[in-house]
Amino acid sequence: ARGGVAAACERPRRRARVERRRRRASVYGCAGTSDVASARAPAAAVEEKGQSLGVTAQVSPPETREEFEQRKENGDLRLALVGMSNCGKTFRSYQMVLNFGFGKLSIDQEIEVSLAKVLRDAGLEPGIQGLADWMGNPHEETFAEREAKYLELEARETKLCVAGFLPTINWVLDTTGSVVYLDKEITDEMRRNFLVVHLRADDDMLEELTQSYFDNPKPVVWGNSYAPKEGENSEAALRRCYPHLLAERRQKYSDLSHVEISARDSLSNDVDGRAFLDKIRDLLPQ
Repeated sequence: ARGGVAAACERPRRRARVERRRRRASVYGCAGTSDVASARAPAAAVEEKGQSLGVTAQVSPPETREEFEQRKENGDLRLALVGMSNCGKTFRSYQMVLNFGFGKLSIDQEIEVSLAKVLRDAGLEPGIQGLADWMGNPHEETFAEREAKYLELEARETKLCVAGFLPTINWVLDTTGSVVYLDKEITDEMRRNFLVVHLRADDDMLEELTQSYFDNPKPVVWGNSYAPKEGENSEAALRRCYPHLLAERRQKYSDLSHVEISARDSLSNDVDGRAFLDKIRDLLPQ
């Protein structure tokens, strides 16, 4: 089902990405998102120009269930999904686009665009698989340099996405698993402009997610969590260390989020898109 969703969204995703970049270029007065320095127009001028294009400036996240529903109806609800890879962030983001007309901001997709030539020159396929192959694993010689480059691009793209100036529709932000390693300035801005939802993977899911990492690799920032023992081969070390990485990040996601929903629910085919949004809403006070 997820593959079908991804395939169905491929062309709309490309169009949306082009449109989003065009909008940003218009709002910030620059050619695109690659030059962050040139995008730093005075805040008042940016806001005025943004409003003339039907672009909403900063919008604080809803604080009650009633406000959540009002925002959704008015087209100014902004959700940011955080959590480990393979917890359903991208799946649920696509679902919101297809079923409810949300706009989608995908940090990994923006990183893929920035690295498109690098991937092509390396003979790698475009997309998340090619990005994972390029980044590699922490025991490889090129990993530290590529991990740093990935984080640099992630910080740049996330900073632009969370700034708040977006066309007036509902939005979902599909973050990377390494969002918790970004500067506090960026994550604070995310909390100010988005309702941050943690798709929480508890201990009973760690083994399952570890296997998913091997079956369906994603680019992963390891930080200091990879610590092989003497004589341990790389696969054994990865399998032993990955659950520790998951557990360490879980608290960071909790600290970043406004609400938490079980990753079991976010991954379940029994929880449809409307029920998923209702579950998020119901975590807010009445």
